[in-house]
Amino acid sequence: RHTNTKFYPANQMAAPNYKVCGVGAGILGVPVCAVIAARCPELSVSVVDSDEELISQWNSGADCPITEPGLSDLLKECKGRNLVISSKVEEHMANADIILICVKTPAKTLGVGRGRAADLG
Repeated sequence: RHTNTKFYPANQMAAPNYKVCGVGAGILGVPVCAVIAARCPELSVSVVDSDEELISQWNSGADCPITEPGLSDLLKECKGRNLVISSKVEEHMANADIILICVKTPAKTLGVGRGRAADLG
């Protein structure tokens, strides 16, 4: 259970050292967190995943594991500045002020809509 909840007044939301952690280094997590890091250079942004092979691919400097227009440029701009891609899930989540869950929505297994993602709207 996350017990060190912090609340910030609206005028302090972008304070220096504010930490954002995206959980899931896939097709959603890395692009979203890279855009946040690029648009908000005062924030410290991390993307975490328990898949160490995937993290290694992101950090290798070779081609990205996914193809997204402009993503390579964002990663070159932000990694090493205010964006980290790591397998240290617990560490980054424990230190985060905001946690973004960037994982697949599971498909329904029974009933109407079986095989499709649940309607979370």
